[in-house]
Amino acid sequence: MDGHAHGKQHRPFGAARFDCFHRARHRARVAGLYNDRLATVDGVETPAPDQGLARRSWFVYPVRLDEGTDRDGVIRRLGEAGVPAKAYLPCVHLIPHIAALGYGEGDFPVAEGISRRSLALPFHGQMTAAEVDRVAESLTEALKG
Repeated sequence: MDGHAHGKQHRPFGAARFDCFHRARHRARVAGLYNDRLATVDGVETPAPDQGLARRSWFVYPVRLDEGTDRDGVIRRLGEAGVPAKAYLPCVHLIPHIAALGYGEGDFPVAEGISRRSLALPFHGQMTAAEVDRVAESLTEALKG
């Protein structure tokens, strides 16, 4: 047996698991770069740090802006600077098929306030420190209005 079946090479199960671990480590590295770079940016709250043995599986890097900040304006200014950012995370109870169950604006004011202040920054495991720096600098400028 040569490791091929139907013209495709099969990798051992452990190799696939290692690749997954490797990608997760890269994303955690990028999240760490963001945490370090944004720690001193006024008006930005970064994700809470991991605690104990609990480790986050990074797939997005969300930040929360100070109350009263025009999140949509910040996203627009980031876009104008060539930095794609998106509103993150909509309140589940306001998604149409859940709202149809009788939920509406004002039912969960804390969640709604956090949602209005949250945005996702560009994020992938291959980002360089220079790219994270550029996003952080652009965010700092976008917050100034």
